[in-house]
Parts: sequence; structure tokens; C-alpha cells
Amino acid sequence: MRFIRSGMLLAIAGLLSAPSFAQAPAAAGAASQDHVATLAEIVVTAEKRHQPLHEVPSAVSVVTGSALLAAGIDSAESLEKLVPTLTFERGSTNSNATLAIRGIGTQSFSPAAEPSVDVVVDGVVMGRPGMAFSAFTDINRIEVLNGPQGTLYGMNATAGVINIVTPDPTRTFQGNASVAWYEGHEYHAALNLSGPINDHIGYQVSAIYQDFPGNIYNVYNHQQTNGYRRQGIRGKIVDEVSNSLKLTLEGNYYGSS
Repeated sequence: MRFIRSGMLLAIAGLLSAPSFAQAPAAAGAASQDHVATLAEIVVTAEKRHQPLHEVPSAVSVVTGSALLAAGIDSAESLEKLVPTLTFERGSTNSNATLAIRGIGTQSFSPAAEPSVDVVVDGVVMGRPGMAFSAFTDINRIEVLNGPQGTLYGMNATAGVINIVTPDPTRTFQGNASVAWYEGHEYHAALNLSGPINDHIGYQVSAIYQDFPGNIYNVYNHQQTNGYRRQGIRGKIVDEVSNSLKLTLEGNYYGSS
């Protein structure tokens, strides 16, 4: 009887103390819910209108400008590091280099051929292969649309579209500059300026300069080869006439040698 009585007392003590152990994880879970991070809504223009990414009825990969900057990506050649469905095939020049989505792409040695992966910058199609490989600067986001996009982006977008969106002018003056030096005497420089002109008109200017002497030494003429020199500038003026009407004037120059 003593053993039975002591066993009953231990069982009752265990039942009385059980709720205190069960409440500890619940309290920890309630405390952790107060610190749950919420994901920011991603708005895209893949269907030629502003809509949340989760409402777009197609496969779209979005890379923000901050993600490009953090990964050190400044051209379409390296974009495949962040977009698994995108691959880059290097040619002897930019004219015969190609981008492929899901393994589908067009590689042609004719500068007049139109690629099957369209590259669009602020709604303007880069219709020639070499135009797709200009350096990135001051990018808001890049949308990679997988699969045929002939309905909205033309019949030649049979493999997909890379939609590059640049930021609009800011309400206050902002500017930033960056200079980078890499092994082999390779230099990159970029300058971005943005601000208002008046209450409803603003401007945005971006400029780049890249120089690489090359990684092959020619013993005949004592010069480096296989290098490049790139420079470009893009300007944008936006007039917000009303809440439903916005006029944009944009110009872009890019040169490479």
C-alpha cells in the first residue's frame, strides 16, 4: 500500500506540473510571432501593367537592382548566376553571342538576325544581338519571362523576354558614384544622378565607363589584346501630368571597342 500510495502521489504531482512545461513552447512561439519578418510585395510589369508578382499567370523570375549590386553583376553575361533558367553562350563578338531561356535560343553570325530571347529596356526592344550585352547601371529590376511571349512582346520572342526596368526620377536630388579596380588593370566607373526639375517633371542620368587592356600579350607589336573599352550614357525625363498620365522621354547611347 505504501508503494501504491507513493506511486499515486507521484502521478498526481506529474499531472499538476505538466501544464507548466506545455506552456513554455507556446509562450516562445507567441514571442517569435511578434518578430516574424514579412516579405515585401514585388510589383512587376511583365504583362505591360503594374501587378503583384504572385498574380502574374506566367513563369517570371525577378532580380532587384540591390541583388544585382550585391552579386557584382553589371551585364547580361553574368545574369545567369541569379536566374537558373537563363544561360549565356559566348561568341567571338557580341553580335554572335546569345542568351537562351530553358535551353532555347538563337545563335547567328548575322548582325541583322533577331534573337529568340528579346531584351526590352523600359518598353523598347533591343532588336539586335549586340544591343543586349550593354553594361547595367542604375537598374530598378530585371524580369525574366520564361517561354513564348509573342502576344505582348512580338512574334520573335519565342524563347522568352528579359525585361529591364530603370528607376524613375526621384522627388529630391540624389546621386551616387562608384569606381572599381580588378586584377589585370581592369577599371569600372559609374555615375548616377536623379532629381526634380519642377513640381511634376524630373530627370535621371546614368553614365558608365569600363576599360580592360586585355589578358593576352602580343609579342609582335608589344600590345595587350582581348580587351575592351566601353562607355555609355542614359538620360530620362518624366513628366507626371496627372495621376493617370505620365510622359517619358528617354535617350540611350552605348559604345564599345
